[in-house]
Amino acid sequence: QAEDGIRDVERSRGLGDVYKRQLYNSYFGRILMDITITRSNNAMPNKYEELRAFFYPKSIAIYGASNTPFKFANMHLFNLLSSGYNGKIYLIHPRESTVLGFKTYRSVVDVPDPIDLVLIVAPTRVVPQILEDCGKKGIHHVICVTAGFSEIGNVNGRRLLKETAEKYNIHIMGPNCIGVVSTDINLNCTPVPLPPPKGGAGIISHSGSWACHILFTIDEKLRLGISKIASVGNEVNTDMVDFLEAFEEDPDIKAIGLYIEGLRRAKKFFEVAKRVSRKKPIIAAPIGQGEAGMRAAQSHTAAISTPATIMNPILKQAGVLVTDSPSEMLNFLHAVTSQPLPAGPRVGVVTVGGGPGTTIADLCEKYGLKVPLLSDSLQNKLKDILPFTASTKNPIDITFDMTWDNFYVKIPKLLVKSGEVDSLIFYGLFSMEKWFKNIIQINNPALNSIKDLIDMKLFEGSHVVMTDMFKSLIRTTRKAKIPVLFTNLFLSRTDSLIEFIQSHGIPLFLPEVAPKIMSLMWQYSHYLQKTNQTSFE
Repeated sequence: QAEDGIRDVERSRGLGDVYKRQLYNSYFGRILMDITITRSNNAMPNKYEELRAFFYPKSIAIYGASNTPFKFANMHLFNLLSSGYNGKIYLIHPRESTVLGFKTYRSVVDVPDPIDLVLIVAPTRVVPQILEDCGKKGIHHVICVTAGFSEIGNVNGRRLLKETAEKYNIHIMGPNCIGVVSTDINLNCTPVPLPPPKGGAGIISHSGSWACHILFTIDEKLRLGISKIASVGNEVNTDMVDFLEAFEEDPDIKAIGLYIEGLRRAKKFFEVAKRVSRKKPIIAAPIGQGEAGMRAAQSHTAAISTPATIMNPILKQAGVLVTDSPSEMLNFLHAVTSQPLPAGPRVGVVTVGGGPGTTIADLCEKYGLKVPLLSDSLQNKLKDILPFTASTKNPIDITFDMTWDNFYVKIPKLLVKSGEVDSLIFYGLFSMEKWFKNIIQINNPALNSIKDLIDMKLFEGSHVVMTDMFKSLIRTTRKAKIPVLFTNLFLSRTDSLIEFIQSHGIPLFLPEVAPKIMSLMWQYSHYLQKTNQTSFE
């Protein structure tokens, strides 16, 4: 099957001989490696405890900090301090006695106290000696941000790192990675100064940029709750499989996202992912499956990517959800860590506008969900509370009904009680804030009489009513264990209701996004239902 897949890729994409060999070796070479090589650290009984110091260090030493303010290591230092990390920090510099007001040491060997974790952002040529010093100091966990090893053909440098790590039993994250995030101890050891909110998502990424740049999206748009992020880079002696096993055992992680540029241990990955996916949802974005992407992955993290014809079926058979969009991965993680799984594919769509409701309904069916026609009995109950202009068939379009109690309270209670839907998607979350501000701020004498009727007490009262109704909706769906996704055509947190919703960890998406996310949730739920009935062994 693998050979057939490779031939298909060769025919369709016209890969040259170099890429043909890479494809063949990437798949079969890794499987042979899995069979013939026993890694010493696989003997460890608990991967979570083995790698725990990456995420819960009581002390960190940094190589590469400088009195030149915006050096890369300094950015890690600034973010460690600003995120609220309370552990001890030691700066290592071969010449300076102080850096940025910190006392420095020539080597970790000179630090009088124990060190749990070392961050290396230093020239490639000196990294092997730094690792040797770490071993002499008894340090067993190192994050190597420094690049310039196998991704540029420096095989000897990689060999030295690996040999030194084996000599001293050092676990290396990287090289050519970006660092870690662990919200439980306010640890933001990355160059991006935006620590994410605490939550249940764990992310493992081959790409350092992707692992830290998502913090901008989380801060500005998504508010995804994160437990841990691991940037594994070139995987000299710890890899995605190791961290997947650690996240399996981590009690704070509810769902796992993977940014994959290639699998060095394909067979072991399949075994681990198959086991983990029955406990926690895993969603993967396999990248570098075309010729250009393969070139980028090879020069980026020295990964030899596996084509989609081979990779995606392996992932799906292991119970891993597959997406080609890292943004979709984040959206799914947000939904699945904050909402229950749907028991079935039936979606109730509630909307304040016909167009968005139709879009949502069409996309639900496109992605394998059902938008069932509601029973006559349920429609009659809805008609009793809605204006004659409303549609009660599903989507339920309330049109110009300004009785928000219907939208937030009565309709969801009727739908949940009916048992006719397994999930809900809402379109239209509007506070009155924008309308109030528009009237108050515009300098038009014709609006003066209206302005006299509006004061801050009225605005504040409106906000309280809206948030109370929203809380009621959430209580209704949580009690019934039915997932609900909210959508709007604007996701700006300048609207206080949207800020309120996102600050409470509730997913809010664009209308065209929510159906795919609900479909992924149903796919995973259906997978769990099948595996409880049938063994895949």
